[in-house]
Amino acid sequence: MSPLEKQFSQSELEAIAAALGDTSEGLTGSEIGHILATLKMADPNPDMTKWKRLHNAFVERPNTLSVSSRCELMSIAPLPFLV
Repeated sequence: MSPLEKQFSQSELEAIAAALGDTSEGLTGSEIGHILATLKMADPNPDMTKWKRLHNAFVERPNTLSVSSRCELMSIAPLPFLV
């Protein structure tokens, strides 16, 4: 990661995870597993709630998740409430 790349704060990571894992309009558990595998991110515990699962995956990799990976995550995560 470039020294100029901004890392997300804990509150930003939590908000992103909460939006992606929203029960009614967010990702399904299967979609989360696929996205984490696509980004080569560890899936901490598939039995956790969706947002906590995502949050823990983000937190486990804070210094290696580049801006391009974060953008890729946002582009492959279908969020119907954002369109």
